[in-house]
Amino acid sequence: MTEQNHYEPGAAELNTEQNDELSTPSIFGYKGRIGRVRYIAYSVLGLFAFYFAMIIPAIFIAISPAIGGLLMFVLLVAFVVLSFSWPIRRLHDLGHSGWLILLQLIPFVNIVFVLYVLFAPGKKGTNQYGAETIPNSTGVIIAACFVPVILIAFIGILAAVSIPAYQGYIEKAEAAALEIQQEQNSLDY
Repeated sequence: MTEQNHYEPGAAELNTEQNDELSTPSIFGYKGRIGRVRYIAYSVLGLFAFYFAMIIPAIFIAISPAIGGLLMFVLLVAFVVLSFSWPIRRLHDLGHSGWLILLQLIPFVNIVFVLYVLFAPGKKGTNQYGAETIPNSTGVIIAACFVPVILIAFIGILAAVSIPAYQGYIEKAEAAALEIQQEQNSLDY
């Protein structure tokens, strides 16, 4: 019989394989992880749902301002609470604590923070916040693709409104300058 050295490390097998378990994320909740595309899709869909839901308090404001204002306040609080869950879970996907969301409150740092959350790739496999999420569905990808379309539409609408308004301002300013100059010329004679 061979003698065993009690000071040598044991011969336990280490499991170095990556866990193939995937989680199914929900739009609600603060636990778990979501990837970049899902984060964008949830944000866009949540914003649309919020704007659509704000129609109800707007109708009630015409009937009863107190009830409409209360409904508007409740919807706003619900949206803020829900909209904080998405970047927190995105931070979990990046392997960071959700408390880093407080960086959104610091001017200029919040810009870098948002860009990091949007573009940094998530950690592969399971981390301390949960398993990697299932691949994005077609609906999630389509919802995320609406972001550039919405931005382009918003910029187009903004340009369609502001360019004629600015042109009208320029015409009024030139007319006022011409009138002032004519008054000065009539006073000189």
